[in-house]
Amino acid sequence: MKPHTLFFTLLLTLLLNLNAFAKVSLVLPLVDGWAHQTEKSYAPEAINRVTKGNFNNNIKLVFRPFKRALTDFEKKKYNCFVGGDEKTMKDFANVETISSKMIRNTSLRAYTLKGHPKIVTQESIKDKEVVYVRGLDLSSLELDLSKTKTSSVNDVKQAVKIMKAQRATVFLHWFPSTPEVMQDFHNSHSVILYTIKEKVNCHNTPENRKFISELNKKIDYFKSQGGLEKLHTDFYGDLPFVH
Repeated sequence: MKPHTLFFTLLLTLLLNLNAFAKVSLVLPLVDGWAHQTEKSYAPEAINRVTKGNFNNNIKLVFRPFKRALTDFEKKKYNCFVGGDEKTMKDFANVETISSKMIRNTSLRAYTLKGHPKIVTQESIKDKEVVYVRGLDLSSLELDLSKTKTSSVNDVKQAVKIMKAQRATVFLHWFPSTPEVMQDFHNSHSVILYTIKEKVNCHNTPENRKFISELNKKIDYFKSQGGLEKLHTDFYGDLPFVH
């Protein structure tokens, strides 16, 4: 074999081997109750339990602020985005994706302080002072809040303080939620403003299709063993499990 032919053969072999060990990158948006970089949180724990470490060596988890995570995913800096579903990926990132099976059912609720009346109709929210955590796009809701007094904050703790100081009467936030919300607030399970079937959403490539296929098998098995329900209980106690 000629030297230059041998060189290119070796180079091709090296590239193929590198590709075989390439990690699938999953970006997780830093959202209270969903993903946290240092504290235990639902999304990374779900990935860890579903995979049982069997192919964790082939996964790279990256944590980014919500908007940056979406932007970077749209630019194809990562294989997959953890959270939302095909519809939300299309609505918020304008990206066509292939998606895994659901790992959590999430809904947007209208919370009020315990001791105050619950919100029992969507229309009644319009007359309230509303607070929400940045990252929520109110214009994506079917309910028109354009004339409602609203304010946004950086995190759940700030929203809780504003509600307790009675500078707002309604907190729009996700269910299930964090202990800070659930211990002091309540909501009507009949008033749901938006529903998300949380999944792992990936760009449609051969590599990602193979990854999603393998992940779905693991999700099916995890669910069949009661894993999703236990995961829910570990994070949210006796809050209703909807799946």
